[in-house]
Amino acid sequence: MLYDTIDSDLNFSDHLPLVLGCQLPASPLSACQSSHGTKGQAPVQKPKRYQWDKAGLMSYYFTTDHYLSSVNMTPITQMNYCPVGCHCEISSSIDTTYQNIVQLLHSAAHDHCPLANRSFFKSYWDEELSELKQTSIDTHQLWQICGRPRSGPIYRERCHAIAEYRRAVRYKSKMANVRISNDLHNQLLTKDCTSFWRTWKNKVNNRRTTASQVDGYSNASDIAKRFHQACLPNSLERNAELRLKFEARLHSYSSNSDSQWISFDLVDKCVFVA
Repeated sequence: MLYDTIDSDLNFSDHLPLVLGCQLPASPLSACQSSHGTKGQAPVQKPKRYQWDKAGLMSYYFTTDHYLSSVNMTPITQMNYCPVGCHCEISSSIDTTYQNIVQLLHSAAHDHCPLANRSFFKSYWDEELSELKQTSIDTHQLWQICGRPRSGPIYRERCHAIAEYRRAVRYKSKMANVRISNDLHNQLLTKDCTSFWRTWKNKVNNRRTTASQVDGYSNASDIAKRFHQACLPNSLERNAELRLKFEARLHSYSSNSDSQWISFDLVDKCVFVA
């Protein structure tokens, strides 16, 4: 068994984290014990983003030059001689060439740019927080070099830098939540449902949760059938009373009626005024 403490510049606490390494016998987990999903279902892949600030840009530049030089651009050049509106077989090569270029760019990025989950990135992070973080790291390193004093100007400067950094992070995070709440409120007022749910999914409910069982069923097909059985009694096809009311109301409308028809402009005006 191996153990050690980690003295990192990113840890501003007086308590050092402990890392422990040990060897355990391998025992494969069963499908019911796995937290990635039920039996027969593939684990949900979390969307990832490239960290371009930590990428080797020069290596990426030369790699893309090497990869893209292998793309066959002859069909694209031949299309210059085609008339406008031509649908010859050469035009079908545009999609193939485009897909090859995109795939090669992704391959080069995968070689030289690290990936991280989308939840890793903070929407409120800006240049000010980066400078405060770097200042706190520099003062912490200086404090370590000077023998970790518990008093004096170096100790006070370190504490002040860490406090300013933490205070700024809390403030930026709070203001980001307020901004998201204001955006959701404005979108509700303007009845913009598409933007509302897009903001909600991206900023609020970005974690996908999967139930292991629904009413005793774990298979997706069985769960869908159970929902169908539960909702079927209330459906219009099986409920004779609702069907008769609907047909009577439908037949009550006459094309020769003198009643004023509801137009799209009237509905739109009522929705936005309400």
